[in-house]
Amino acid sequence: MTDLIVLCADKKIQTSLQAVLARPQAIGIRPITHVVEVMVGKNDPGCFHYSHGYLAPRRSEYDHALVVFDRQWDGAPNISAAEMERVVGNKLRPNWGQTCGVVVIDPELEAWAFSDSPHVDDVLGWKNRAPGLRSWLQAEGLLGPGEVKPSDPKAAIERAVVKGQRRWTAGTCKTLASKVGLARCQDPSFGRLKSLLQGWFPPEVLT
Repeated sequence: MTDLIVLCADKKIQTSLQAVLARPQAIGIRPITHVVEVMVGKNDPGCFHYSHGYLAPRRSEYDHALVVFDRQWDGAPNISAAEMERVVGNKLRPNWGQTCGVVVIDPELEAWAFSDSPHVDDVLGWKNRAPGLRSWLQAEGLLGPGEVKPSDPKAAIERAVVKGQRRWTAGTCKTLASKVGLARCQDPSFGRLKSLLQGWFPPEVLT
């Protein structure tokens, strides 16, 4: 049986999670077998409304199930990320019990991209540029003094990659997740992701 199936909203989240799960030691888990699938054609609302039905027939194939999507999307209910996680989790549990989890990224995946790692500047096209990425974001009003990440991370990423002559693609997301020190990401939803995975797949103890 495969350890984990992840159902996510889009290709960018998929490639990011594939890169993260390929670095088990960096997130404090043992190596696991896993599959990361996209809710094709349904994206974030599909994950919110229908993930339980999509995953129910897969119960015999996987030990654990995880659903990951953004809080911000057209038509999203006016509730918190935590409440979204609770709603979806309650629908999953009749089939999965305590072996399932939900991570809602607030507001969107781009929130995971911002950390103090030099790889962020490099991947986004800001290596050796003056001013640096964070100084530029502050000058543009996209990052407040003392903030770890912009209040609108998607807008900040989209403008930063244009300025850096790069593109914000699934491949860029994968590169970031492959290079950046995962302990540097302070986003609460990423912390929840790590906590769930560490609870399910703790590191192997050498004897």
